[in-house]
Amino acid sequence: PYTTLFRSSNWPAFNYYNNQFKWEFYTGAGYGGDNTCIRYRSFDTSDRITGAALGDHDDLFTPAFDLRGYSDNVYVNFYTSGAYTTHGLGGVSSRDDSLEVDASTSGGTRWNKIATYYGSDLANNGNYGIDFIPASPSQWKARAINVPAAYRTSNTFLRFRYFPGNAGNNLYLD
Repeated sequence: PYTTLFRSSNWPAFNYYNNQFKWEFYTGAGYGGDNTCIRYRSFDTSDRITGAALGDHDDLFTPAFDLRGYSDNVYVNFYTSGAYTTHGLGGVSSRDDSLEVDASTSGGTRWNKIATYYGSDLANNGNYGIDFIPASPSQWKARAINVPAAYRTSNTFLRFRYFPGNAGNNLYLD
């Protein structure tokens, strides 16, 4: 069965540039039956009037997981649904957005990359000239990240770090 672990109160998100490009709890789409998920808001509603997303990054942190005692493979499983746009760029398409997943056993003092997604793999729904919102389960892509044995501790955190490009649209996690 599908179970969501996301609760906005214990998954802090940081918008370092205090702009419209950010992680947020979203109601109105989701892979599971509750129609909620986490969205990285990357669709530019300003037509580049107030700045660009390129160079920005934002973080979403999980609570600590106790992964001790697992001798077999341990996977972090989730779904993503994303798109890109040519909006505001004179028809030049770009797929510069990327999602990095990092693990920490030091309470966030040190992070190590365990997965990266980018390009058409991340923007699996292609070009959308409007605000992208997934409307069906077929628009979601299953992900499975094997957690290395070194990160199977009583205090394992994950960080989802998003780097938007200048032609991104929204990315959803569930």
